[in-house]
Amino acid sequence: VSHQLYNEEPSEYLLTESAPGDPSIEYDLAIIEFDDQGAFWKVEQLEDTLELIRRRNAESERGILVLPYAHGWKNNADPEQQTGDLPKFRRNLWSIAKRIKDGENGRADRVVGVYLGWRGATSRLPVQEQLTFWDRRATAERVASLAMRETLFRLMGVTQENPGSKCYIVGHSMGGLVIGKTLSPSLM
Repeated sequence: VSHQLYNEEPSEYLLTESAPGDPSIEYDLAIIEFDDQGAFWKVEQLEDTLELIRRRNAESERGILVLPYAHGWKNNADPEQQTGDLPKFRRNLWSIAKRIKDGENGRADRVVGVYLGWRGATSRLPVQEQLTFWDRRATAERVASLAMRETLFRLMGVTQENPGSKCYIVGHSMGGLVIGKTLSPSLM
């Protein structure tokens, strides 16, 4: 699996998507990608995401729900992948957007998902893929960098510009390691 930026243009990393079969259920998906050293592949992904959240906050009456999500091992930000965390995250955003539309979440007008992509996958070969655990764990620790810290704190800050908006940070598997290692100095 290449060490590369997958979503270079805003049309690739800032998406307004609709639920399959119901275009009235919309959510936003932003993708911010980090390299193996924890640096931004393209800092504009963060800046454009912050602007999207500001815009959605301004349009909102009750506030929005912002969900930054760091994926786990064997995943990345490749939009061509049909399985893995990015498609699952999209389905979860669709489900949350549906609940908001159905009135089950009276506290938000819209959901904005922020997929925090890093190279959790380096091989798609079945046996070799299993042997990448320790290397990818070390990479996850490097991804928990100042750039990730800046991303999370700026996402939280811009979300709070609307008092009704909430930001819930989620990490799965090694993505949980990334989030924990990034935020633990602040929590201490």
